[in-house]
Amino acid sequence: LIRHRHDLATAVVSCQLCEVLLDATARAGAGFGPCLTSFFVSLIQPELLADHLDCRSPAAREAMAIVLLGGQSPTAARTIFEARKASCRFCRELSQHALALWQLLSDAIVHFAGCPPAGFLQNCVQLSFFAPLPDEYLPSFLA
Repeated sequence: LIRHRHDLATAVVSCQLCEVLLDATARAGAGFGPCLTSFFVSLIQPELLADHLDCRSPAAREAMAIVLLGGQSPTAARTIFEARKASCRFCRELSQHALALWQLLSDAIVHFAGCPPAGFLQNCVQLSFFAPLPDEYLPSFLA
């Protein structure tokens, strides 16, 4: 799954699809905001970007491979490293579209009359760590 998400994040960045996905979702309607949010969080793979992950020792690399990939392999450390790089590139790309992202997500809150689908707000919190929420959209999420 990590490799698959790495490939998707790389494709989104290399094809500059963040803006396209945001525009298409906005045209389809704010009700699709939670789906896009879930997709974006899955591409970020927050579990890979945690500051406490340390790949320097062999024991740490083996433990990460077991937890993140389901088992040790000769390419596990490289896979995790490459996936982290892809996640960081995606986060940089997404942060360039933060205003459009948060406009869409605040519209989604309005669309669902303050009762968004399960997991939506958690995904928004995760996105806000990597593409900060502009102050003007904060009231939409606190109401």
